[in-house]
Amino acid sequence: PPRAGRTMEAHPLDEAGEVTVDGRLDEAAWSRAPAYGDWVQKEPVEGAPAINDTEVQLLFDGQALYVGAIL
Repeated sequence: PPRAGRTMEAHPLDEAGEVTVDGRLDEAAWSRAPAYGDWVQKEPVEGAPAINDTEVQLLFDGQALYVGAIL
């Protein structure tokens, strides 16, 4: 989970942008979306810094919420 008190916001996917659900984050829209990192562990030590670096990005349009993650 993210650190306590931290929120994430989905970035709107503008009309000119599009995302292909293919496991790659190479569309221009992903470069404009904020990347959220600095995660903490749930187990084995709750609240300790995460062992692996992870970034999550969120995009949305009128039909879907797109979640991109780099693990």
